Amino acid sequence: MAMRTNSNRLAAIASALFITLILFYTTEPRRRSFSCKTLESCLAGGTRPHAYSHPLPVEPVAVYEDERALRDGALHFTRGIGGGMGSPATLILVLNKDEESWSRDFRSTGRSIYDFLDLLVATDLDLATVSLGLMTSSLDEYAEIKKATATLPFARAEIFYRPSAGSGSGSRVAASKTGDSDDDDGDNNNSESDSDGGDDEEASFTYEQRHDPAVQRRRRGALAALRNYLMLRALRDEEHVVWIDADVVEFSPGIIQAMVGHASRRRGDVGLITAACHQNDMANYDKNAWAVDRNASSILDAVAAADRDRAVQTLDDTRAFTDAIMASSGSGSSSSSSSANKNGDGSGSSSDADDGDELLPLDSVGGTILYIRADLIRQGVIFPTFNVVGTTWSQDGWIGVETEGICYMASSLKGGGCYLLGGKHHVRHADLG
Repeated sequence: MAMRTNSNRLAAIASALFITLILFYTTEPRRRSFSCKTLESCLAGGTRPHAYSHPLPVEPVAVYEDERALRDGALHFTRGIGGGMGSPATLILVLNKDEESWSRDFRSTGRSIYDFLDLLVATDLDLATVSLGLMTSSLDEYAEIKKATATLPFARAEIFYRPSAGSGSGSRVAASKTGDSDDDDGDNNNSESDSDGGDDEEASFTYEQRHDPAVQRRRRGALAALRNYLMLRALRDEEHVVWIDADVVEFSPGIIQAMVGHASRRRGDVGLITAACHQNDMANYDKNAWAVDRNASSILDAVAAADRDRAVQTLDDTRAFTDAIMASSGSGSSSSSSSANKNGDGSGSSSDADDGDELLPLDSVGGTILYIRADLIRQGVIFPTFNVVGTTWSQDGWIGVETEGICYMASSLKGGGCYLLGGKHHVRHADLG
């Protein structure tokens, strides 16, 4: 009887300690998310932050800061290291709606800007060669992003606050992300999240409207306008631009360096590069990246107005998504690239095929991670705010809004080819978002 009493007492004490720990970890103010997705992360109090491995600026270092209201009503904050604001080679761009945009994994608390910055540290990029551009429609998040970015030695940080014109569910639909494609035939590929922010009035739709084909075109057109705004405002003299969705939580090692390396070595044909994106057991989360079937001749030439619906259906039935493209090429069976070094310059001498990260041609890209060579932007390549393929004087085209149209725009320029980064390179989208 005494032993049973002691066992019950120990069990009660253990239960009390466990409940106390859970309450502590779920109620204490935390900069980064707490995860019980795995036993190790749960017992460790969450995922350990990555250590920044590159040299920090030598003290004392000049830091330039400026904040001003722009003529269009946006707030713009700039911070740069050194009087000359440095000479970063790579610009990383992120759209954010509010604090919920960073999303979260199963059995985890919500992520924050600090989690996203830790993701950038995990890339092993030398942040002194990187500029960062973020835009949010939350004033609170704007203040938090300003504070958080000061903890890392970015060559330059460009932060924009652009208030949303709508409110409630309508404005949240405005922020739906590009990783979840909805073509003009109303096809609903995957769930939609509120990771991107902005003020375009066209974007304020009710939840019931979001799967209407006409609404989809307007919604993604509004998102394209937000991307263009941030990209054109933030880009200075950088050579490389990398878009990352706010709710991406994991990169394969060296993915950004591999993209930069390919584009640097193959300037004559490589202009845009995306990568496979998965979520949980969903092998292909981002269905905006695809290749046209060249045997589908009915959609390769001009499409008559009366045949547009049929053309959309043909495209939907015949296009190849990233998982099928990689499977047919044998990509992914070898190790990830060793050609791109970890100094952030992407230099390397090995051939693409030897590295296991070969480039596979695409006709449309996704935006969960998207590399764009900056000189294409300076020549006029932007995200189309309308269906650009098949546009006439009297009507928009039948496909090609936002990320699904940027390859079409770039294709006429030298070095404007679109590609999928093969091998084992990938990004992972948050479980919930």
